[in-house]
Amino acid sequence: MTNIATQQQQAEHGDAGAPQPQGLAATARTKRSAFKVFGLLGGFKVATLLLLWLLWLTFIGTWYQKDFGLIAAQRRFFDSFFFFAKVGPFGCYYPGGATTMILLAINLIVGGLIRIRKSTATIGILIAHVGILFLLASGAVKFLTSKAGQLMLWPDETSSQFTAWYDWEIVVAEQLSEGSWNQHTILDADFTGMSASDSRTFKTSVLPFDIKIFGFTQHGEPRQVGHGANGRASTASNVDGFRLVALKPNKDAEHDIAGCYVLLSAKDGSHNEIAILWGRSEHPYLFEFAGKRYGVQLRRSRFELPFSLRLEEFRMAWHPGTRKPKSFESDVIVADDGGPRAVRISMNRPLRAGGYIVYQSNWGPQHIPNPEKFYSIFEISDNPADKWPEWACYVIAFGLLVHFSMKLNNWVRAETVRVRRAS
Repeated sequence: MTNIATQQQQAEHGDAGAPQPQGLAATARTKRSAFKVFGLLGGFKVATLLLLWLLWLTFIGTWYQKDFGLIAAQRRFFDSFFFFAKVGPFGCYYPGGATTMILLAINLIVGGLIRIRKSTATIGILIAHVGILFLLASGAVKFLTSKAGQLMLWPDETSSQFTAWYDWEIVVAEQLSEGSWNQHTILDADFTGMSASDSRTFKTSVLPFDIKIFGFTQHGEPRQVGHGANGRASTASNVDGFRLVALKPNKDAEHDIAGCYVLLSAKDGSHNEIAILWGRSEHPYLFEFAGKRYGVQLRRSRFELPFSLRLEEFRMAWHPGTRKPKSFESDVIVADDGGPRAVRISMNRPLRAGGYIVYQSNWGPQHIPNPEKFYSIFEISDNPADKWPEWACYVIAFGLLVHFSMKLNNWVRAETVRVRRAS
């Protein structure tokens, strides 16, 4: 009876749902555990381990680059979230650069902004931490959104497109009328990760055939069947007496020439076409389906510029007594919505227009002793965070200046007091 009366009194006073001591203890333990995890994420030990791991990634990435090239090292160790490596007889997945940078950003936010003691004494450190986060953000934006490539122009040549350094695309063009084509594009990410034994089929309702890609190789060339080849065939397929042979990739990945086989199958099963696509072919493979003419081509990915460039003149100065260029520059005409204008692009003075940056990168032909004329090669990038690292450095420098100025001021005051007491 006493227990029933007590429960009735608790219900009348709204205490029937009050937590029991066991529940309070469990909640307290959960909060303590969460606080420990939160503190661990923002701790100095984690920051030190992450920075040491970045140092180790830089070391092994540089070592790997010596044998496999810059791009292979960058993609395996720095662009990846995890990478697989064998240590002795055992293999394991390790955090890549992307994962490490994300954890470092979390550590800085938790430990350097949220948990740090906030006062006038730490305002400089807080500003510097914001600058470091800004620097990390600029790298993330560039990694996720930027495009980069090259444009080669002969004198009096005009173009409003540039090609990627490393990425490829397969373009299927449908002829609508004489000189008019409708293009469909298979992007780099959809097929370049394939191995020679993989295959992938692409279907669309706007084409009367399906496209099967197989035997892809990052670097190779077509060779006649039966002829000796210092490589291995990426597939046993024989197309008109030729096969695609995979070669050892170059250390400079921009020199690799990709290749693959394509099988074009009519949706009704009435007709098939098989072809070898090679990145150096200047013309597409032409065929007919259902009375229409089509073309398919493997080429480097192309990007449209919001302006056109016309090369007027290329100039170069040599080091005395050598064939090594001291400097080279290009006079170009930039045509956009504001009309044409003359611009000079040199090694240290890029063109910035329409959100793109155009650098003077190289020249040619370099294998001919005295060519009649030279072409100019421009490196073009579209990076929304292009100036962010510079701004981040200003923020970091300002924060450190504030912090050390305050430290110096405190030291001067303390020394003044000490001298007065001593006298």
